[in-house]
Amino acid sequence: MISRGKKKTLVFAHDAGGAEVVAAYLARRKRKMRFSAYVAGPAARVFRRWRVPFKKAPTTRERIAKIIARGGSIIRVLTGTGWMTRIELMAIEEAKRRRIPTAAYLDSWVNYRERFGYPKRGWQNHVPDELWVGDTAAFGLAKKYFPHTPIRHVPNQYFKNITTRHRMHSFKRSKKKVILFMSAASRISETLLNEVLKKMARANMHCTVRVRLHPADERARFEKICARWQGVETEISHDIDIVNDIRRARLVIGPETVALVSALLLKIPTVRIVPRGEKAFLPFKEIRKVASVKQVLGAVRKAVRH
Repeated sequence: MISRGKKKTLVFAHDAGGAEVVAAYLARRKRKMRFSAYVAGPAARVFRRWRVPFKKAPTTRERIAKIIARGGSIIRVLTGTGWMTRIELMAIEEAKRRRIPTAAYLDSWVNYRERFGYPKRGWQNHVPDELWVGDTAAFGLAKKYFPHTPIRHVPNQYFKNITTRHRMHSFKRSKKKVILFMSAASRISETLLNEVLKKMARANMHCTVRVRLHPADERARFEKICARWQGVETEISHDIDIVNDIRRARLVIGPETVALVSALLLKIPTVRIVPRGEKAFLPFKEIRKVASVKQVLGAVRKAVRH
């Protein structure tokens, strides 16, 4: 679990988004960097995929405090950010209480302050000593919302690995006309997938809809939706590597989710469905934005014609 060196980094992660960039960062440096990772929830699957060793993270403040107190010579506590638990926030707070430097990697472009408890009273206590971001858009947003916190640009190794794997491996385009649906960590994914399949079934569209689940999704719920629409060929991806799913696709669609950026990086036509009243947050104009599933059908027809 711990690579060689003197001082080590303690890592805490639970949610999948933050875990992706943190695990990729550690995987790149695990032979040179000394660290101990404590992971729970969807992040565990992510760390296993990246082959980054970890122990199960506790869910109580007392146990997290003990890990930090007994951690030995710690150079920093590094976390992802998320919504599902307070593991990362408790780790930051406990480390700051012991005057151990803290850093959190912001993996997206939305709800920056809310990740640390805003607008609840005392939310500033959860903000780390340093914030890490992977691109200029994120840097600008972080500066806006945290004007007094140092912001550090740390290249997003997760995205870098995607483009590297794509370049390294030759790929023959499949004759199968695949539309890839990217799920997000929200029930809106289920609603949108159901609408997509319903409209495609009624339009008698001849293609395959492949569904790539978010690590926090319940597979059974999506299998039930797919089974509901027998008029459309569907499949749920079992592929570990997102690159393989994207490269098979003629078109990538889904709700507003960071996973769509991966398709953009590989130059696959991409459409995000942002219903009226929902806020768009991806800072990429190249990803087409539509307000309804009905508008997606035109993009699907164009994709399957070629």
